[in-house]
Amino acid sequence: MKKVVLFLLTSLCLVSCKDANENALMLVNDYDYVTNNNVTNFIDLNGKDVINRISERDDFILFYYSRTCSSCNETNETLQKYINDYHYIINRVDADVYTKDLLEKTYPDVFMEHPNPQLMFFKNGELTYSHGYINLKNYDAFKSRNKNRVKESNLYQLTTPEAIKEFINNNPNTTIFTYDKNNAYELNYYVQKIKKTHNPDNDEKTVIIEKNSLFCMSYLEIYKAIGLETTLDRSLIINMENGLVKGYGDYVFGER
Repeated sequence: MKKVVLFLLTSLCLVSCKDANENALMLVNDYDYVTNNNVTNFIDLNGKDVINRISERDDFILFYYSRTCSSCNETNETLQKYINDYHYIINRVDADVYTKDLLEKTYPDVFMEHPNPQLMFFKNGELTYSHGYINLKNYDAFKSRNKNRVKESNLYQLTTPEAIKEFINNNPNTTIFTYDKNNAYELNYYVQKIKKTHNPDNDEKTVIIEKNSLFCMSYLEIYKAIGLETTLDRSLIINMENGLVKGYGDYVFGER
């Protein structure tokens, strides 16, 4: 049975406290954009939503299109199939007259320079890459071209203890990795560890939950949810076999 790597980070529970099924998009160390098995459609945004995501320096993918544009509708079908096949989280905004004007006035370098249809990759609120119509119109070509940028279903994000437990039930041989991105010393260890552990080119899956905005839960609550009894209220690496904790340790300070 293949090992599955589950990284429990810490910044999206503020969202999950409001809605246990809501999942946000983020990018981890330039490896992958997030996928989620429950995703079957676009997440539709309005112009103000997009501006907020950019101004808040979010990591997300945006399909910029127009319902009245034939090439946009064609690429819409390509991306919908990609979502269906790989549960890939793609936000979508319809560039109607008001929205197009708002976005072009607010971020002209982004939206005036990249006319729709456009699949746009944002990291820290900055546009880092985009696919235009030529790269989007053919499904197989897009899938092949996009493979090195997004490793399909190898990266997931879970935001609740219920989702974590369900994932472990489905993937009982799992390595769980938690960390605090606001701790620079710890972050350095995390970056080294994930580069060694997460291999997007094989079938191992990585699931992330970021703790720094996980206001509704502490490390200990996460550990309790997976059946780990410990007083170490900090980042740990946890090895599970057959759904049970086999061993754990502090990968930063080497304590156990």
